[in-house]
Order: sequence, then structure tokens, then C-alpha cells
Amino acid sequence: MVNPRSDSRQGFQSGWLGQGLAGLILGFTLALGFSKLFMLMTPEMVQTARVQLAMWMVMPVWLTVFAISFLWRRAVHAWVWLALLNLAVFGLAAI
Repeated sequence: MVNPRSDSRQGFQSGWLGQGLAGLILGFTLALGFSKLFMLMTPEMVQTARVQLAMWMVMPVWLTVFAISFLWRRAVHAWVWLALLNLAVFGLAAI
């Protein structure tokens, strides 16, 4: 007889490395993209304050995306959705 607990644990443990790498790599690029959008959207702010805010916002955004990347059921979903978000953010920054 199959133990239902072992199946759920196996499903949880099977994709954590891929999800973590997705959050680590694509989360960093997404955080940089949000920082770039912040820089583009606040031209009236004092330059030194704007640069400092853009620099310091990278880490909280990156860690938030990294933590959220474990909420997807499969690592492939994390990679695809984070890649699409990266394309959207960098596409907005390019406009």
C-alpha cells in the first residue's frame, strides 16, 4: 500500500532546487529591472536620493521574488512565469 505522506513529500522535494535557482537568477534580474523602472519613473527626484533608493530596493525585491518562487508547484512554472515577468519589466524599461 502506498503511503500518501511519502508521495506529498516527494512532490515537494523534487522541484525545490529548480525553484530556488529560478528565484535566485531570474529574481535578481527582475529586481534589477524594477530598479531600472524606478529610475525611469522618477526623473524629478534628487539624483543622489533616487540612486540610493534604486540601489537599496534591489535586495528586498530580490528576496521577495526568491521566496515567492517556492509557491509554484513545479520548477518549470517558476522559470516560465519569472521569465515572462522579466520580459515585461525590461520591455517597459525599453519603451
